[in-house]
Amino acid sequence: MSLRRHRRYVRLGLPEFLVLVSVLLAAIPAGLWWHGLTAEYWPRAGGRVLTSAIQLTHYNAEVSGAKVRVTYQYEVDGGMFTGEWAGFWPEAGSPNAMAPRQVERQLREGASLIVLYNPANPAQSDLHHPDGARQVLYSALLIFGLAVAVFYCRRIYPAWRKS
Repeated sequence: MSLRRHRRYVRLGLPEFLVLVSVLLAAIPAGLWWHGLTAEYWPRAGGRVLTSAIQLTHYNAEVSGAKVRVTYQYEVDGGMFTGEWAGFWPEAGSPNAMAPRQVERQLREGASLIVLYNPANPAQSDLHHPDGARQVLYSALLIFGLAVAVFYCRRIYPAWRKS
């Protein structure tokens, strides 16, 4: 007579493997999104707009983005620095993000901005996180991954295990 019980281990099959894949489909973008939110790019400083030129772009009569050229000034450790930024103003993923219709009202001479500067070289600066667009992508992939995982775990997996 044996002193230990014989245990039966359930082997993972294809349905369980797909559960793991669907959970990873949501977990990987969640981790990348969280890392991007908590990672510090460069220190921040208060700045103000010196000059701005704003051109609203239209495709099929709808405003699709604000193309902006901004010259700004900021102070770091007692020194005044000037920077310039040009491009489409982001609507998300930036400390200075705003809707296209707000850009025209908010970016006037003397308006305040949050400036990200390089601590090793304060003359080097930026107004937006370089990976801000990725954060929006990661959040969209996270929502998609969660939807796939919930749908699979609630609908497909139980039906597959019964058959």
